[in-house]
Amino acid sequence: MTDCAPIGKRLFLRRYAQAKNDAIKERNIRSGWKASGLWPVNLDKPPDEPSTVEPNQPVSQSASQSVSQSVSRRLIKTPNRSQEVHRLISTNVRLRRLQTIDPVARSLFKKVGKSLDNTAIKVASQEQKIRALEAEVDRLRPRKRKKVRMDPNTRFAQIEQIMQAKKALAKQLELSEKLPRTLEALRSGQIKSIRKAAAAFDVPNRILQERVKGVLHVNKRKSRVESYSRPKNLP
Repeated sequence: MTDCAPIGKRLFLRRYAQAKNDAIKERNIRSGWKASGLWPVNLDKPPDEPSTVEPNQPVSQSASQSVSQSVSRRLIKTPNRSQEVHRLISTNVRLRRLQTIDPVARSLFKKVGKSLDNTAIKVASQEQKIRALEAEVDRLRPRKRKKVRMDPNTRFAQIEQIMQAKKALAKQLELSEKLPRTLEALRSGQIKSIRKAAAAFDVPNRILQERVKGVLHVNKRKSRVESYSRPKNLP
C-alpha cells in the first residue's frame, strides 16, 4: 500500500484531521501568542528574535560604497549643452581630477561640449523650419465657407439703388426720343439757336451741342468723299 493509492489518501486525510484536532488547542494558541509578544503585549519580545536587525548595527563598507555609487549615478544627468558639461565636471570630484591631470580628457570634454552645442543649434533650426511649414500648411488649408447673413437694411438700400437705376434709364430713353426731334428742328431752320432748341425740347444743352458737333463732323466727311469721287467734267 502506497500513498498514491485511494486507501492511502484516505488514511492520510484521517491522520491529518486527528493531528489538527490534537495540535490546535487553546493552550498551544495562547503559548504562541505569548511567545511572539502579541498577547499579552510585550515590546521586548521582537528584538530578541534572530530574524530582526538591530537599528544601531553598523553597515558594512561594501554596502556604503554601493549606496554612494548609486547616489552618484542618480546625480549625474545627461548633458545637452556645453554649459551642462562644465557644470557636471565642476560638481564631480573624479571628473574634475581627471580634467586637471589628463589633457586628453580635457580635450575630450571640450569636443563633447562643442558637439552638443552644434546639435542643439541644428535641432532649434529644424524645429523653427517645422513650425514655419506647419503655419504655411495651415494657411493654405481650405477653409469652410461661412454663410453670409443678409442685413435687411442693405436690402432696402439695394431696392433704392434699383429704383434710381430705373429712373436714370427712363431719362435716357426719353432723351433718345427728344434728340432726333431737336436735331430735325435745327436742321429745318425752325429753331436757329442750340440753346433755344435745348430749352424748347427739354434737352441738356451740353448733350445737344455734342450731338450737333458729331452730326456736322459726319456731314463734312460725306461732302469730302463726294467731292473726291465726283468726276471733274461734271458740272
